[in-house]
Amino acid sequence: MGTSSRLLVTRSAPTKACTEIVRRYASNLASQTRPAELEKSAIEPERVVVAMDEAKSFIERCVRKGGVNTSHAEQLADVLVTGDYRGHFSHGLNRIDMYLGDLKKNLTNLSGVPCILKETVSTALVDGNNLMGPVVGNFAMDLAIRKAKDTGIGWVAARGTFKTWTLSVR
Repeated sequence: MGTSSRLLVTRSAPTKACTEIVRRYASNLASQTRPAELEKSAIEPERVVVAMDEAKSFIERCVRKGGVNTSHAEQLADVLVTGDYRGHFSHGLNRIDMYLGDLKKNLTNLSGVPCILKETVSTALVDGNNLMGPVVGNFAMDLAIRKAKDTGIGWVAARGTFKTWTLSVR
């Protein structure tokens, strides 16, 4: 998913975040289009294509303002945008309002790292320390991949995550 990747924002994910992205893109389109062209190309508010990098940047800025550290914000944005990109609109941008509300209520830890509670050469149990699901998911997946490279199998379970959704996209 490079810089040319696009994300379709539809009414199936109606949130304040999506509305803001749609409004911004409609405004940019209007300012870059001559009036005669603008009349010919009516903007459909129900279907707007957005650059994935812009959507990720928007989500990162939103959750960083909520106190989330940069690394965690990037991981959350990656998972939410990828959810929409893959067609799982129930687990994409429409979740940003929920995350922001939960951050205001201090329902999740804003920074930190998961820890390994139990471990064998091929398995592990991870405590997510109530961090956002994508952060815990990436940690657990990276650990499972390392174990699989070493032993041929990697099996990692995680607990103590906050909103796992799509978990990880690595």
